Amino acid sequence: MKRKAKRSMGTTIKLTFAIIIIIMSIIFLYSNIVKSRVVQEYDASMKINILLSDLSIEYNNMWELFNTYIKNNSEETYHRYIETNMKINNIINIVTPHIKEDKDSSIYLRNLNSMYAWFKEEMDLVITREELNLETYEQIMNIRTMNYYISQHSSNLMSSYLQHTNSNYLKVLDSYKILESNLYLLLAITILVSIFIIIISTDNILRTVKRLSVSVRQLSDANWDIPDLEVESYNELDYFAETFNHMKNSIKTYIEELNKASEMEMNYQKEKIKNIEKDKIIRETQLKALKMQINPHFLFNNLNTVSRMAMFENADKTVELIDAVAKILRFNLSQKNDFILLKDELEIVKAFILIQRIKFEDTIQFNYTIDEELYDLYIPPMIIQLLVENAIKHGVSGIKKQGWIKINVSRKNAYCVISVEDNGFGISKDEIDRIINRKEMDKSNYSTGLGIYNIILRLQIYFNREDLLTIESEKNVGTKVEILIPIEESERIAKSINS
Repeated sequence: MKRKAKRSMGTTIKLTFAIIIIIMSIIFLYSNIVKSRVVQEYDASMKINILLSDLSIEYNNMWELFNTYIKNNSEETYHRYIETNMKINNIINIVTPHIKEDKDSSIYLRNLNSMYAWFKEEMDLVITREELNLETYEQIMNIRTMNYYISQHSSNLMSSYLQHTNSNYLKVLDSYKILESNLYLLLAITILVSIFIIIISTDNILRTVKRLSVSVRQLSDANWDIPDLEVESYNELDYFAETFNHMKNSIKTYIEELNKASEMEMNYQKEKIKNIEKDKIIRETQLKALKMQINPHFLFNNLNTVSRMAMFENADKTVELIDAVAKILRFNLSQKNDFILLKDELEIVKAFILIQRIKFEDTIQFNYTIDEELYDLYIPPMIIQLLVENAIKHGVSGIKKQGWIKINVSRKNAYCVISVEDNGFGISKDEIDRIINRKEMDKSNYSTGLGIYNIILRLQIYFNREDLLTIESEKNVGTKVEILIPIEESERIAKSINS
């Protein structure tokens, strides 16, 4: 008997999937091209926004260099003044064609150019004068006022252009989403049509498989004497018969799966050990990074205070102020240990308070209650100074009543208790919860949270505890921050780290 010609179901399935893949590839490539264009437009807009931000900074640098030059007549300062002017002109030349795309931003830029032209002309006139007099001083004050207006106008320009670019980006993004939806719709239709074709093509396969299942059922009943299977519909179905010959390999396959599971478990344990070592490195890195956050901010603020006092106060106060800042500078430059003595920390705090006394005159009173037996206790550096700085900046600074800050260091059982209390504005319970639990903070209280969060994280890294800092506060009454230092553990850690 002549065998029927057998069809290939592989050809049908391959052709169907080839069509799907081709259409998916076209959709994917086209979508990526459009997406790339959207990204390029967005990047171009962001570069202009960055240049506008640089422009605002250079405007401020222009005023700072002018102000410095009229004080010291430095040739280097004058050259930097000229270079800054060139940078400003270069940025304006770059951004102008883009700014003109938005009407509101164009108005801000035109006004900003007019103000800067007057600003530059007046500064040049002052620089060319051989000596300063009352008229020159008035002219400098006018230039300073104009600098303020330029700064405000520059911020308005950035906001206006950012709004314009965001609006354009949203329009482009909406168009892309519509296009993407249409492409996916086309893909869905293609898949549905392909599924329909596959269903029709596999109908014959299913009927043949049903006949094969009868033989398989007989095998499951341990009937090994059934005749060899013979398939007449498709070439590929002939290979079903080979499945029966491979049943003896099921045990081997099962063992292989067990080996794979065992290998996966070993890899998991190795990865877990690596993660523990990585976590240790991260904790050490965090500690170093937290220490480095403190100094630049602190030194910057106090050097500004020194500058103002040098201009407006008598020499005696200025000498005291400079001595205090010098002490703090020497401490920061020479401090290499992770723990310092409490008495050294208090010396730095007293120097810091001396600066603040001169800055705020008699509007803030400072009171100390220190247990001298704890002077030789080792503590993490600058934790008291950070609390005092927070109490001044966010507590008593600006209140209408007489402000006071109390610094208390005492011993309670196995702990050294350090507290800083003020009668300032206070902190809300929600904000305290955000600070203690390191949640997202309001921008207005960000620096408050940053300082206290710095202390909390350092205490956690050193002592592996999260309950060593507490905050008590009431709005318009005041705030008390208390730190517990485990005395014996602190001494042990200090010897280990400092050595």
